[in-house]
Amino acid sequence: MRIIYPPTIHWEGWLVFQRPQQLMRAFASLGHRAIFQEYGRNSGGTYYQDQVHITEAEANLDPTDDFTVLWVTHAPHYRLKETYRADFLVFDYIDEATDEFAVWNNSDLYDAMQKADLITVVSRRLLQIVSKLYPEKPVLLLPNAAELDHFGKSKLLSIPDDMQAINPPIIGFMGSIAQWLDVNLLQEMAKLRPEWSFVMVGPDYIGLESELRTIQNIYFLGRKSYQELPRYVGHFSIGMIPFTVKDMTHSSSPIKMYEYLAAGIPVISTAIREAVQCPFVETALSASEWIKKIEQLLEAPYMEEEIALFLRQHSWENRAKTAVQTISRLIVEEKGSDSREEANAMNSKAYWNNRFQTDWELLHGKKQTRFFAQITIQNLPPALLQDIRLHRYTIADIGCAEGDGLELLSYAFQNNRLTGIDLSPIAIEKASTQYPRIQFLERDIFQLDEEVMFDVVYTSNILEHFSDPHKVMEEMAKHTRQVLIVLVPFQEHPLSKEHVYRFDYEDFPYAINHFHLDTLQVIDCSKMDYTYWYGKQMLAVYR
Repeated sequence: MRIIYPPTIHWEGWLVFQRPQQLMRAFASLGHRAIFQEYGRNSGGTYYQDQVHITEAEANLDPTDDFTVLWVTHAPHYRLKETYRADFLVFDYIDEATDEFAVWNNSDLYDAMQKADLITVVSRRLLQIVSKLYPEKPVLLLPNAAELDHFGKSKLLSIPDDMQAINPPIIGFMGSIAQWLDVNLLQEMAKLRPEWSFVMVGPDYIGLESELRTIQNIYFLGRKSYQELPRYVGHFSIGMIPFTVKDMTHSSSPIKMYEYLAAGIPVISTAIREAVQCPFVETALSASEWIKKIEQLLEAPYMEEEIALFLRQHSWENRAKTAVQTISRLIVEEKGSDSREEANAMNSKAYWNNRFQTDWELLHGKKQTRFFAQITIQNLPPALLQDIRLHRYTIADIGCAEGDGLELLSYAFQNNRLTGIDLSPIAIEKASTQYPRIQFLERDIFQLDEEVMFDVVYTSNILEHFSDPHKVMEEMAKHTRQVLIVLVPFQEHPLSKEHVYRFDYEDFPYAINHFHLDTLQVIDCSKMDYTYWYGKQMLAVYR
């Protein structure tokens, strides 16, 4: 796939290193041809940076047979689809056209969304706005993220010269110093805590340094290159996001929020929506509330393991992979029902009826199903097992095959009501005959009635058969009240004959619908004495 970003900013110039550069680098790292264009670049010619092809705006692009995506953030650029002979147009809506950005609320914005084959948005508020405007249009929530390797070792780097004389604790900010900063909040905190140092790293577009020059414990260090930022952030005691609370900031997805966390820095923000919904960010409004929260953060232990797990879902590589998978799915759907049926043939009723009638038992399908159920029970958190038993949660096994895994689960959860669900009538008939104490339903997960709900939904070694397993996970979550449990092959190489998707860490989003990732555990089955899987499995629990 070839992905073109038309000219809006320079690759590395006076502005901060932004979402477009990060995504293009991530696309390139996934093996796609990423082309980033610039206006009036002084160096002339073309060059490669981090595998991204950087060209002048006027450069002629070579003809190609590659599927070409035009990735647009500046709305008027939607008109370039024909110029670039692009097959697919993505409009990446990154700032709501209101408040400071109201100038962009014009016909170009709505034409770009109307013409786009896919609209990506950075926040839940923008997702709601765009979905309401264009209910039939594909819209993908694609928040900002962090480059984990870049910021991950920030605390090990030496302190910059211009921070040497600044006394801790350092309450730090990095980014554009612009109209959306709550200046009054910053001033009041600095006056209430003169022993704290408030450090501002970034270009000052509003003359704030001059305005606050009499406040001795606020330091303006100016703009730093992206390569320099980890040295500064690594010596912050707290990372702050003091944005004014309004529509524009509610619609934002602060990159710094993820970058602070990646640097191992506690984070506090005003109560903008994306910060409120991030489980590892403290939010407050008034200066006194901020000070109280900061004092707590300075004393509290940093939840390193939990945050590392969260950040795996919020890397730029993960964002790019999600975008590519969505584009690929839309391409398949656009080709028509015949292509979709071909792509999903492995997941058809006919295919699995044949398997259960012929070689299922011969190829150890029954034993493997029991094995996966056993390792799930053994590796679920003890507190969760206790909750399921204590509250007598109803349990459904989606893709239960002939019910052998459920029979094992029935011993672990003797007082719970269990249901097995599979699309194959042959499998359901066999399961019902062999395990009459358990209820079985012949259903496709996408054909379950909305009112069919279970407290716990469990699925084992099913999702790897789908080209878009995340869509299946979301569908399962719709029928789950309390806990979603997923077991899949992990980092499988090479893929088994029937498997079409390879799972890695980034394939387990922190949130699915209203559920959040509670447990993520790698199980190395190859080291077990009696195994029916000679590789790794990943157990993910959402609550």
